[in-house]
Amino acid sequence: MKKVLILSNNSGGGHQKTARILAQTLSRHGWQPDIISTFRELFPDYFQLFGIEGEVFYNKLVLTKEMTHFIYRLFFISAHYFIIQRHRHVFAQRFATFWRQEQPDLIISVIPLLNQVIANSLTRIKPAIPFVIIQTDLFEFHETFWLTPTGTWFVADDKTYTVVGTEEAYQQVLSLFVSDKSRVFKMSGNIIDPHFLEEPEGELCTGRKALGLDPEKPVGLFLYGGFAPNRVLKVAKALNRLDNQVQFIFICGKNQPLKDRLEALETRYNKVVVGYTSQVPYYMHLADFLIGKPGPGTIMEGLAANLPLLMDGSSVIIHESRNIEWVKRHGFGLLFNHPAQLLTRIEELTRPEIYDPLKRKVSAYQNRAVLEIPEIIETIMAHFHRNGE
Repeated sequence: MKKVLILSNNSGGGHQKTARILAQTLSRHGWQPDIISTFRELFPDYFQLFGIEGEVFYNKLVLTKEMTHFIYRLFFISAHYFIIQRHRHVFAQRFATFWRQEQPDLIISVIPLLNQVIANSLTRIKPAIPFVIIQTDLFEFHETFWLTPTGTWFVADDKTYTVVGTEEAYQQVLSLFVSDKSRVFKMSGNIIDPHFLEEPEGELCTGRKALGLDPEKPVGLFLYGGFAPNRVLKVAKALNRLDNQVQFIFICGKNQPLKDRLEALETRYNKVVVGYTSQVPYYMHLADFLIGKPGPGTIMEGLAANLPLLMDGSSVIIHESRNIEWVKRHGFGLLFNHPAQLLTRIEELTRPEIYDPLKRKVSAYQNRAVLEIPEIIETIMAHFHRNGE
């Protein structure tokens, strides 16, 4: 059985989720996958801040506390320039030692920042090992003013294979990093849980009634990733000002205090409050539209569930800031920047002349990436061996 190492991390939930789905998918196609929590397992002595793991710092402060501007930029720039770039030769040597110990047939990265170091480390290994980058963002983000590196995700060499989920990312790879199209692959979207592709079980009315919702009234679903921010509580309070009878499902992820406060909140509208759950596809099946941050996972899952998107433009992490433009450009949803504007957007979605065109655009988008990736990996392996690398 062929062995594949999948390099992931614990910042947010998207990279872990992609790694887990990828491992499950490849194991069904003859691979032996092993998910590596890269920073925790290989570099625990470098990625700490005041004795706290950098990933814990990110999840608690950047995501839950929403320090997404200066603090996040400082965190991002420090990690890249003062840790990774400063110690890149040490990192490359540690990676190379790890490859020799594990002897994988394939290495896949679903994380940014370290990919150039990984590529460099593989030049020290004989025989060569194929290296694949699977991007979990919608495209490469670069902001010159803040010194964000051009190669956050992608690598400029003639050995690495790159897999992306959007046309925008595909064009970026070819125009900024490589000219060999045979090493770049575009899926129909980003990898998401295959349960989103299945026909939902049970009747919509029955499912809503089981949760205490009115089957005849529209339902909005709040999804802000695995670490929902505390400001969702403020939004939930503002929803009491709505004149219509929209109902809401709040998915709080791992933010237990937020879940507790939402459950205790008295509201004029029907609500369902959910903590960390593996049943997101089911809850989406019961909804009419999705409200959330513009994370790539939230966007792709919402589209797979045929839900028009209301994207929150406040406190956006810099590498997700242009995702809203992507959503609007493709006609998948609308933007709001504060609770009052969200109320307006929800009122608009109750009107068929606004809701129906969005629904048609969303329904036309077919993401089959999780079904496409096994064949792409086999193509990569064949290319690698055919070229005698």
